Amino acid sequence: RPRPGPRYDDAVRFFDEIIGQPGVQNEVAGGAWLGKGDCRYEEARAGGGNQKALKEALIAYQTCVVRYAGVPEVYPKALYMSATIYKALNLNELAGHMEQELKSRCPSSQWADRLSRD
Repeated sequence: RPRPGPRYDDAVRFFDEIIGQPGVQNEVAGGAWLGKGDCRYEEARAGGGNQKALKEALIAYQTCVVRYAGVPEVYPKALYMSATIYKALNLNELAGHMEQELKSRCPSSQWADRLSRD
C-alpha cells in the first residue's frame, strides 16, 4: 500500500507540467487532469480519508467533467469518480446528478457498467 507523501506531489507536478504546455490537446490535458484526480484520490485513501486530498481529487475530476466533456476517454471516469467522492462526502444529491449524467451520456462505457455493479 503506497504511503502518502512526496510521490503523490511529484506526480501531480508532472501532470501540472503537461496541463501547462501551450497547445496541449484536449485528450492529453483531460488525461492529465484525471491523473491528478487519481493521485489525490489514492492519497486520500492511503491517508485514511484525508479530506484535503479528497477535495483536491474532486476538483480535478470536476475540471474534467466541465472542460473535457467531449473527450470519451476522460468524461465517463470523471463522472464516476466525482460521484464516488460526493458519496464519501455525504453529498448524495450531487452524487446522484453525476450518476444520472453518466448513465444518460455514456451508457455503454465501462464506468456506467461499473456503476450498475456498485
